[in-house]
Amino acid sequence: MSELAPPEATPSTGTPTTPRRRRGLAIVLGAIRWLVLLGLVAAMAVLWQEVQSINSIKIAFGDRLDEVRTRLAETRAAQMPATELERRLTSLQTELEATRQQAKSTALQVDPVLELLRQGRPAWYRAEAIYLMQMANQALQLRGDATAALRALWLADKNLETLGDPRFLPVRETLAREMTALRALPTVDLPGISLQLSTLAHDVEHWPLLRHVPDHWSASPTAAVDPQAPSMWQQWLAVLRNLLEIRRAEGPVAALASPELERLQRLQTILQIQAARLALLQRDGKTFHSELDGALGSLQTYFDAQDPAVQSARQQMEALRNIQIDPQRPDLSGSLGQLRALEAEMVMP
Repeated sequence: MSELAPPEATPSTGTPTTPRRRRGLAIVLGAIRWLVLLGLVAAMAVLWQEVQSINSIKIAFGDRLDEVRTRLAETRAAQMPATELERRLTSLQTELEATRQQAKSTALQVDPVLELLRQGRPAWYRAEAIYLMQMANQALQLRGDATAALRALWLADKNLETLGDPRFLPVRETLAREMTALRALPTVDLPGISLQLSTLAHDVEHWPLLRHVPDHWSASPTAAVDPQAPSMWQQWLAVLRNLLEIRRAEGPVAALASPELERLQRLQTILQIQAARLALLQRDGKTFHSELDGALGSLQTYFDAQDPAVQSARQQMEALRNIQIDPQRPDLSGSLGQLRALEAEMVMP
């Protein structure tokens, strides 16, 4: 028999440990970890159940609250006076009638478009040409804008050209005559004339007013006293006559103007020029010339005609007075009437 190996000796200073003891300690620690983990899982499960219970209680409470609110509203409605119910019913009927009228109005606007879509591309081009001709008449007659009217007629002619229908040739011929008449209209530089009038109105404050009393007055040469006068009385009368001199003025003598009156004279001239500018923008030729005539009259009456600025202003106003801002406008309704008559024949069954 072999001899058994002697056990390993441990140091004398420590406690002897064996592998079995270490394994036991590890098992105990593992068991503690598992117990803690199981406790956490159990606690989370209990907490989840509590949360679900609270949510269910909240849902039940909300349903109960909605039911109480519904019953309260029904109770209030039952207790509402008959007059209040009638008022609310009348209000609802009014709103319903307004909605019906709006629906009818929308249908009236949509129905022509739907009809054009059903008729196809030619009907759409004809309707667009009619609309463009109407816009041309409005631009020329209401605003005096010949350029916009010419552009609208040109687009209408292009629509009829695209259709290629020979029945529209008379309409296109009338359109050509109307566009020629529009091109023959004289061009009026409305912005330029407006700026000239605005500048004149601003410069009125700097024009010198007409003074009825001269700035410098010189007396007539005095007559020499005759030393051979028979008496001192006659000499004294001769000297007295030289102290007072009377001159004859041609025309009525105007009173001296106060500062307030001078200010009113300037404001009157400014208003006349601004009124002419407003009439220019409105294409009102009669009022334009009338206000310019008034401004020229004020210029002659109240301001110094010898001043260069006043002379330049007079020349500008006279030049503007000769401009025809509202020439005779041609009639553009011929082509529109022809196209409408053809449209009625094409649509008529």
